[in-house]
Amino acid sequence: MNPRVSIGVTALLTTSVLYQKMASELPTVTYIIAIDYVFFAFFAFCVLFLALTVVTYETHKAKMPQWTDGLNRSGAAVTMVVLLATFWVVWVHYWGAA
Repeated sequence: MNPRVSIGVTALLTTSVLYQKMASELPTVTYIIAIDYVFFAFFAFCVLFLALTVVTYETHKAKMPQWTDGLNRSGAAVTMVVLLATFWVVWVHYWGAA
């Protein structure tokens, strides 16, 4: 198995376990709180990068170096966009209206 895929799957499993442990210690509420948004964003982030890893591997295997290089370089940009979008949504939703 590709090490990138292993790291992504491990990140998903670890995050799920940590989220469940943390959520069980919080009081029960009927609405979504900020930590839920962060968890969902991180989960989507991991799934996105797992898909990107598989596509990059397939383009590498198919001997398409321009696509492979482009996908490898796009990872850094996608990371920053997703992180900034997550922080922005949480900021606007919880602290922007104050």
